[in-house]
Amino acid sequence: MYVFHLSISVLFVYLFTACAQSPQIAESETTSEKKPAEVMPETRLPDSVLGTFDQTKEACSSDTFTKLTVTQEKLQFYYGYADIKAVSLRNKRYGIDATFFQLEGVIEVRPEAATYRIEPSDRDDSIRFENIPTGQPPSLLIRCDES
Repeated sequence: MYVFHLSISVLFVYLFTACAQSPQIAESETTSEKKPAEVMPETRLPDSVLGTFDQTKEACSSDTFTKLTVTQEKLQFYYGYADIKAVSLRNKRYGIDATFFQLEGVIEVRPEAATYRIEPSDRDDSIRFENIPTGQPPSLLIRCDES
């Protein structure tokens, strides 16, 4: 029984001294200066996909249902527009998350989340444009304006 009390006493003294010691803190942990978080650059659309596009050069000279104007901030369609929220690059295709506003044929405009994909051509005079939610195959669109 004496050995048991002695063991508990030794254990108590050991724990007490371990808790009483102040931990060694590295100087770098105590400085009040915080390094700013590393910011990754946002993916932007390249110049090769910016501009106005339509299905044919002839269609470029008039207003058509298929005309598309692409800027860094917006996709402009005949029937509405989409404000670009984020752009990502994957397999040479640019994924675009946007808020779409249908203006043609609606009484009340309601914003909708939309996803698009643009793939630049090797010749810089056309793009493949895909409206993901519709499930339609990508459209080949020819540049209307000068690149």
